[in-house]
Amino acid sequence: MHALLLVSLLTLSLQELEEGLSAAEREFGRVCSFLQDVDGDGTQDLLVGNRTEIYVVSWSKKRILFRLPMHGGTPMSRRARPIPDLSGDSFPDILMETARDGANGTDDPSLTIHDGRTGEVFRTFERMGFRDVGDLEGDGDVEFLVGAERGEHSEIAGGWIGVLDVGSGEFVHRWTGSLDAAIGSSACITGDIDDDGVADIVYVRVDGPDVHVRHGPRPVCFLVFRSGRTGEELRTTQLPWSYYAAINGSRDLDGDGFNELIVTVTGDHDGILVYSARTGEIVHDLVEQPEDRGGWGSGFGGSTMFVDDLDGDGVADVAIEMRDYGLGDGALGLHSGKTGRRLFRIEAPGDHEHFGTPCGTADVNGDGKPDLLVLAYSWETVSPARLYLIDGARREVLWALDWKTVNSWLAK
Repeated sequence: MHALLLVSLLTLSLQELEEGLSAAEREFGRVCSFLQDVDGDGTQDLLVGNRTEIYVVSWSKKRILFRLPMHGGTPMSRRARPIPDLSGDSFPDILMETARDGANGTDDPSLTIHDGRTGEVFRTFERMGFRDVGDLEGDGDVEFLVGAERGEHSEIAGGWIGVLDVGSGEFVHRWTGSLDAAIGSSACITGDIDDDGVADIVYVRVDGPDVHVRHGPRPVCFLVFRSGRTGEELRTTQLPWSYYAAINGSRDLDGDGFNELIVTVTGDHDGILVYSARTGEIVHDLVEQPEDRGGWGSGFGGSTMFVDDLDGDGVADVAIEMRDYGLGDGALGLHSGKTGRRLFRIEAPGDHEHFGTPCGTADVNGDGKPDLLVLAYSWETVSPARLYLIDGARREVLWALDWKTVNSWLAK
């Protein structure tokens, strides 16, 4: 009788938890990034949101500055980030990628450019997703690296990658994949590999069937480097066998003028590889460490990015998500960008949070050390998604932010 009553109470409490957490609470942090000081109060502001609502917020004033309008119908946000000024007011703007349900069950991505001070949309690009932004020729004109992968809305079954001149809206280059050599999933701008005065491009190519196809030959992943001036292929580097690979960021670690790349690989070799764009060789091979595994593995490498220098050696470092660490509590691993060694691990402030997705770094508290913006995913409706600002020097929580808190600022 007592056991039956306990089961009933547990069931009721779980139902209450499920009913109490909205989709907005569970998906909070889907978009999260530092911005420049929008409201002029001397502190950096934040770009935060979920699938359907994205806000620019002042964490110091604890209020919402403005909301970014969604483009067309009922799209879902995929990502948003600050970009160089395109509106002509000398203040960085914001790029947002959204997706709507397209034909035959595919996604239909589009890009909107928002004024960084007001949030108003002033440019739109249809049927393409965002990959990177830069000035390839160094002439002050901004180019977007864009594309669509296999399965997204595209007339090319194998996906495509293109360099888009934002000013004219015309493609400088456009490369297409095929059914047995798919591209479009990830790409970035590198340094000038071929020494012709124009930055070059690298993207992932997957030879073989879709990774969701269980039968047939195993797919093989490559990094393909192309000239930013001519579009010609410069070289192709095969990755250690993997059925999945993604470029998650680039940063010049050694000051040679060429970006190093963070590449996540999954297959026979699981890990985070740091590649030299100049040589195409592996600089660091960052793998899960025995102490990370805990009860069911750490979820090592689900998300990763370069972050500002944390150990004071003048070189950017690498943040790696371990959101399953400690039976689902989560952790964030920090590795030296110079040596690849583990610097330290930041464990979750709470229980069962799936903490550990790196979202950016900035010196928020003014101590001269970069602080870390880290996301804890919602865990099966038990806890809401939450953003933490972690002191980079002391590794302590400076503040935490969830959807209910942001929503309470709407009235201010």
